[in-house]
Amino acid sequence: IRAGETVAESAKIVRAILEGRGSRAQEDVVVANAALALFCRDGAVPLKERVVEARESVRSGRALKALEASVASLQE
Repeated sequence: IRAGETVAESAKIVRAILEGRGSRAQEDVVVANAALALFCRDGAVPLKERVVEARESVRSGRALKALEASVASLQE
């Protein structure tokens, strides 16, 4: 799986994935990273459940909304 060569290019790829325009492999990488972050935050919930939670967040658009909110807060 190839990422961008610059920060801007990588950001464009991540946004495309969160908009549902990435490959399945790209989505899987984003989901794995998100699931591990959630698991590290609260290990009481099994990692398998965190994978389901992360995939639902990506596919429902919640992850994209969270990204957009984070970007907006940094620009204030």
